[in-house]
Amino acid sequence: SFFLRRIFRIWPLLWACIILIAILDYVLYGKFDLYKTFLNLTTLFGFIAPDQYMNTGAWSIGNEMVYYAFTPFIIAAYNYRKFIGNFIVLLSILIGVYFSFFILDPSHPMKDQWSSYVNPFNNLFLYCSGIALYYNFKDMSLKYSPILLIVLSMIVFAFYPVAGDQINITTG
Repeated sequence: SFFLRRIFRIWPLLWACIILIAILDYVLYGKFDLYKTFLNLTTLFGFIAPDQYMNTGAWSIGNEMVYYAFTPFIIAAYNYRKFIGNFIVLLSILIGVYFSFFILDPSHPMKDQWSSYVNPFNNLFLYCSGIALYYNFKDMSLKYSPILLIVLSMIVFAFYPVAGDQINITTG
């Protein structure tokens, strides 16, 4: 039911946007890429070609579908042993660190590295961390801690000393 709810929440509006873009591309530019349209309608672009999304911002939907494919394995790991689930999250963080320090290059603008940035594995740790928060804190009474964490995160985000291209936020 998890997968069905997610798909029927995401696909209808995405399909409408993809069809609109496909029609506009055909009418304005005389081009129609059947394969790319298929990848987008099925959200398989997230698995096969993450930078081949048709709608602005749809790369994150492709990533989301990849993360949903991993979800049963992450949940099964946590249900088997919390340590194994946390180990998977640690691995996802290390993959994120690899992207930040080795794949993405702060000396090149973000636009030149966009295909690496939108790779689902670059941001996988964010999704896995959300699952980890649930499994590690579900039995704790946190009262005001979530509000404090949100405010603290907003302050760090707003005042983090970074200048130049957007790539400087995601590297190093």
